[in-house]
Amino acid sequence: MTNEVNNKYIENKQNRERSVCHWKLAICQVRQYPILLIFVLPIIALTIFAWIKMDIILSIFDVPKFLLPVYTVTLKILGVLIPLSFVLGTIDAIGSLFARKDETTIQMAFEEKELRNGSPILMYKRKDKKRGVIIREWHSPIPLKIWVERQDRIEHQMKEHLVKELDYDSRVNDNRILMCSTKGIKPVEEDKHVYDMNLENDLEKYVK
Repeated sequence: MTNEVNNKYIENKQNRERSVCHWKLAICQVRQYPILLIFVLPIIALTIFAWIKMDIILSIFDVPKFLLPVYTVTLKILGVLIPLSFVLGTIDAIGSLFARKDETTIQMAFEEKELRNGSPILMYKRKDKKRGVIIREWHSPIPLKIWVERQDRIEHQMKEHLVKELDYDSRVNDNRILMCSTKGIKPVEEDKHVYDMNLENDLEKYVK
């Protein structure tokens, strides 16, 4: 029972952290790609239109006079809460959509026991188009030491190579890990080239 309670607590905590991180990620993505506002603007436009036409909406139903104040207040509250929930849901969906692939990929770089307290959550992502560097910030329950030990696997799974050592974000005092990388597998070192050539020759002999 204790393990079930602990697992449930960890899961609920992870879900709360994921929601907050995906919100931050969504805001970051909207700043980079303002076109994403196209999903939010219709909701805002419909809300403004509904408030402009509020008198007409209030007159749709023939409500008794003694219930009219309650009906009016209730309708106005719903006129705020419903659009707000749609906007928040849309923002959360944007963050989740942008995070899904990276979060799924990064999980495969760690052992199952290392993920028992939760998996890394993407909370920031930006690409420097001039240098081709992708900057990510992860909210991670996994210590930095393990990230460093798994660096080769991270690069392999992400199909990228790091251009800067993995480190905590020095601007904040928590478990955010900064990752700077570029697309493509890290070039093989020159001293390994001869070994690879010999291996290829041996394989050719074996195939023949």
